[in-house]
Formats: sequence, structure tokens, C-alpha cells
Amino acid sequence: MTFAPWTAIRLRQSQAYQTRDVFCMSKTAFIPSVPASSEDDFDISTTSRLVGYRRFFGVLKVVRTTDGRVLFPFDGAPELGPYPTKLEAVAAAQVYGEHIVTSDLARPEL
Repeated sequence: MTFAPWTAIRLRQSQAYQTRDVFCMSKTAFIPSVPASSEDDFDISTTSRLVGYRRFFGVLKVVRTTDGRVLFPFDGAPELGPYPTKLEAVAAAQVYGEHIVTSDLARPEL
């Protein structure tokens, strides 16, 4: 079986593009951990979610803005709740977020 020369060239070009795409996707940028210097170096976002009848859980996300590291939630993170009202769930998440910030300022997780 014989192939036309343009078929072989096209095949080689497509293989080159595939290897280049895979190579580009496998690159990851290294971002060094930078400890925070104050409470202003953190983003705390809180909300709540309803699970069942009058069972509210706090939803929390804490990000260190100096390096973009997500401090909470993490694998195995505790659930914040249940609470009888949405306001209590959000308040509990805010208090826990502030605790994470003070802990990270005392002993940064690098």
C-alpha cells in the first residue's frame, strides 16, 4: 500500500502538534509560598447552605492573597453546622475563618 507524500507530511505535522499541546499542558508555574504579614492579606468568604428542614451549614473559603493558597476548605475539613438559622451558620463560618487567619499569622503553612 502506498501513500501520497502529502499524507505522510500531514500525519507528521499532526503528531508534532499533539506532542506540543501535551508539552504545553504539562507545564506548571511554580509559585513560592509567601507568608502573610497582616489580616489584610487574606480573603474570607462565608455563606450558608440549607440541608433538610431548618438545618443550615456554614460554607467557608479562606485564601492567602500573597501567594493564592487556599487554606480552607481542605481534604478532611470539618463541616460547620448544623445550625437552626442561616445567620448563625454564617456567623460560625466567619468566626472559624478568623481563627484560621490568626493561626496562619502565628505559624504560616508554607
